[in-house]
Amino acid sequence: MTAAASFRSRGVVVPRKYETLVVIITLLSLLCSASSWIGKDELQNIKENIQKLQEDAAMRRLDNKVDQALILVLLEDVTYAMHILTKIVLEMSPNRPLPIQQLKDMKAFLVESQDFMNKKFQNEAKKIKEYEVTLTNLETFVTNLGQEHAEL
Repeated sequence: MTAAASFRSRGVVVPRKYETLVVIITLLSLLCSASSWIGKDELQNIKENIQKLQEDAAMRRLDNKVDQALILVLLEDVTYAMHILTKIVLEMSPNRPLPIQQLKDMKAFLVESQDFMNKKFQNEAKKIKEYEVTLTNLETFVTNLGQEHAEL
């Protein structure tokens, strides 16, 4: 009867009372083989590399903030200087034809550049944040793997 059942299902026939034991043994054998693939030294190296990558991400975040502050302030200052220059030129020579339209175009270009750079820095900050989240998840995974390795 058991042979007929095994032939039809093409699987292993296990009596009902041993099913839980078979599942436990299968899981233990998988865990033991997985834990033997990565040694303690390799886990330590992976943790150190993750730490270095986290430090790199922190430096990238800091660089992004410093660049954002400096470049946006610089663009604001140049825009303000263009505004003041336009006023000074108008006051000094009210009768001469001046390239007012070019000055206005340059001022508009600086405002557009400021908006573009602001969006660029925001996108970079978002990418860095996603990178940091990925590193945190990887660190958690490696920590859990290390704990499982220690338990076995």
